[in-house]
Amino acid sequence: ECEAESNARQIGQLRAKRDEVDQELEECKAVLVNFQQLTVDKMKLNDDIGEKTTQLQKAREDLVAGELRGSMASKLPTFGVCSELLVPGFTPLRSSVSGAEASSWLLWRLRQALAVGEISGLELLLAEDTTGDGRLSPHELAGALERINLPGACSAAVEQLFRDLNDEMVVNGRVSALDLVLALPLQRRPPAPAAHT
Repeated sequence: ECEAESNARQIGQLRAKRDEVDQELEECKAVLVNFQQLTVDKMKLNDDIGEKTTQLQKAREDLVAGELRGSMASKLPTFGVCSELLVPGFTPLRSSVSGAEASSWLLWRLRQALAVGEISGLELLLAEDTTGDGRLSPHELAGALERINLPGACSAAVEQLFRDLNDEMVVNGRVSALDLVLALPLQRRPPAPAAHT
């Protein structure tokens, strides 16, 4: 009988242990279900963040475009075009300037950036015109180029560009936004840098 009681006690303990394990198993299943739901929620939040980021970017672009349009509309009456732009063979950079490769590349990159980004050069430049006269200082032009993240458009490079531009384009240290935009297609593509041997 002692052995039977011992066996009955062990069976009781095993059943109690089994019940504990079953309860722990149910708790683990609940945690797993919660984890799976959290994973689904996280993926949905990531999608929502992506969508909101896209909406924010679009809103910023619309805001900048609106500012540019408003800026341009208020400044249109002040424009005049440099007559030299109409002379055959005219280029924005003085041909007598040696070492103007950096300025030539800056103008070329600006022309390409405007074309690739489908950006109105006139709107871009006029957005930085603080005086409203349609002319830009080197600082204002640098601000416009920085706005489109143009490579190589530091203040020193823009100041050098002003020194390299044809005298007809720079009046009292300022360049006409319209003249600069119209002159971009007249600037030849600069030669490729010589290969190092």
